[in-house]
Amino acid sequence: MTATVVSARQMPVGTPKVPVAIVGAGACGLTAALMLRDAGIACVLLERDARAQGSTALSSGFIPAAGTRVQRESGVTNDSADLFAQDIQAKAHGTAAPHLVAAYTGAIAPAMDALKSRHGLSFELLGGFLYPGHGVLRMHTLPQRTGAALVAALDAAAVRAGAMLMTDARVFELWRDDTDRVIGVGYRRPDGAVERLACRALLLGCNGFAETGRWCASCSRRCVTPSTPDMWATMAARSPGAGNWARGWPTWAATRATAPGQCRRAH
Repeated sequence: MTATVVSARQMPVGTPKVPVAIVGAGACGLTAALMLRDAGIACVLLERDARAQGSTALSSGFIPAAGTRVQRESGVTNDSADLFAQDIQAKAHGTAAPHLVAAYTGAIAPAMDALKSRHGLSFELLGGFLYPGHGVLRMHTLPQRTGAALVAALDAAAVRAGAMLMTDARVFELWRDDTDRVIGVGYRRPDGAVERLACRALLLGCNGFAETGRWCASCSRRCVTPSTPDMWATMAARSPGAGNWARGWPTWAATRATAPGQCRRAH
């Protein structure tokens, strides 16, 4: 499916409107929805598949976090966001974007504590061995130890919190006004019907960090390129120098836009 950008002063008359639209109901989108609901902000999750799952559902469901209440209760008191960031950079040989590393390591512990205390996710610390690349025990997991169980728990919590989930909704359009501000999205149903949703803010949680390693002849290194086929064109479609209008987890895709397969390193 080809992703498109629609420029218009406003959405079509009669289009439903919500404060925040979230594309993707995996771990990213569902967690964002929970934090929005905690703040009293209404939101709608638009999920391509028939149920909430995302790539997290295919994973082990382990979440690394430093400085959490679960760690302290398990006797791990010598961890911090700074140590976590150092471990990430050591494992990545210094190639991880520092601002993203700082954002993740600083935000993940409060998010984990909130999911446990406010939304009942029964995280526990994975013990018995140090996960490769980590200097202390910091892998958190639900008792089921599966990504599917994690997403199911987040989904149930989001529904309880009042987030609205629309499945079988493949987003293929981003609507923006003449100031490059996102004003809504268009999505397609399995029967081909097109529906639209206006929003004041848009969060992209549609697998923006899943990447495919490619060997770059220009720098002789294995570089990464985004693999978000449905939304790639819309995330990258912005004029040079314009302000970001597609915001969310994969903000780098809008701010450092390159064509799929093109190296993002400076040569």
